[in-house]
Amino acid sequence: ETSYREDNEYVRFSLGMGKHLNGFEHFCAFGAAEVAAGLSSLLVNIGHRRAEYVEERYLAANPDVADLIARGDVSSGVEHLFDRGHRDVAAGSRRLAPATNRSQLTRSSAVTARPVQRDPSDLSDVLILLVHFDVDGLIDEHVLHAIDAYRANGCDVCFIGVDLDPTVTAALEGRGVAVLHRVTNDNLRDFGAWALALDRLGEQVLEQYEIVVLANDSAYFPVCDPTDFFAELRATDCDVWAATDSFSGGRYHLQSYFIALRAEARQHFAAELARLITEHPDPSKILLIQRFEVGLTTSALQRGFKVGAFRSIGELGPVGPALLPPDPRPLGQLGITLTNPTHHFWRATLAARSPFLKVELLRDNPVDVDVDEWSSALVDAPLSIGTIRAHLARVKR
Repeated sequence: ETSYREDNEYVRFSLGMGKHLNGFEHFCAFGAAEVAAGLSSLLVNIGHRRAEYVEERYLAANPDVADLIARGDVSSGVEHLFDRGHRDVAAGSRRLAPATNRSQLTRSSAVTARPVQRDPSDLSDVLILLVHFDVDGLIDEHVLHAIDAYRANGCDVCFIGVDLDPTVTAALEGRGVAVLHRVTNDNLRDFGAWALALDRLGEQVLEQYEIVVLANDSAYFPVCDPTDFFAELRATDCDVWAATDSFSGGRYHLQSYFIALRAEARQHFAAELARLITEHPDPSKILLIQRFEVGLTTSALQRGFKVGAFRSIGELGPVGPALLPPDPRPLGQLGITLTNPTHHFWRATLAARSPFLKVELLRDNPVDVDVDEWSSALVDAPLSIGTIRAHLARVKR
């Protein structure tokens, strides 16, 4: 009951609206179907093992169940698991997911291509751990522009890439960045990359910086003059500070595309990441958001760290009236986040001089907001509209 509520914002939202009495009732009513469809997360206890159930993985590990579904004997892997499959899993004759070797994957997935070597006269006080992923294995022009902007504003950059050819990483030469190269990607995504970077760089390097930032290239940056943004980054008395914050099923959290950490908070985040990865080495996207993104903010608040954001959701307008038009989808189809300011409030965020514009908003527009006139909001953007259009033309296919 506790984990089902904790890992599914729709469940918490539904209970808060009085639609169901508890998580079990929600699961029996339609949650099981949502788990089977990949819309909700479910942790199950079978024998002495606790693990996340993912329909796709269960069917991949058990082709006979997929055959049963095709014949109409069961409606889903969830039904099969609860009806009879759990006995086989407990007995060791069936698996919840295909076998993986996480320890080997972790050892082989990060190789230091060029370590951080700081000049004692270097006045940089901020280190950006920038996770990069590109479906075509490229480093797009907008990513290089972001690196240059970070450097121009007094930040050191550690670039963390996945399976990049040396001819591609040659574009990083002369930009003064450190490079960590991961051979493979995995379901830990950015959080796994940040954990590896924090571990590989080590305290001797990290302690030289006032602020270490966990960042990724999921947003175009900068789409406005970032001077005020960096000034506030350095001036804030927050232990944990982000570009934007949000609510996920009633739980406050900092959005993970840019999270700045001062020393004590950085050490706490590193320890929490290591713990979460041990508990959930192969999470679904839903579990990753709820336990890692939302969970890390919750953990920081519980530890008494001061948290804040450059542009907080409370400054962008009331959550209800600001959603114009209201999201028309049923509760069970609301996607990953009920309210995402970088999507629902993207105009207000840009008007408030936030220097980020999410790639997913323009590429996929998952919450179906009006983005037709996005380019008119970037008339003075340091990053050219042409660069954004060229990237979208390649990745929207």
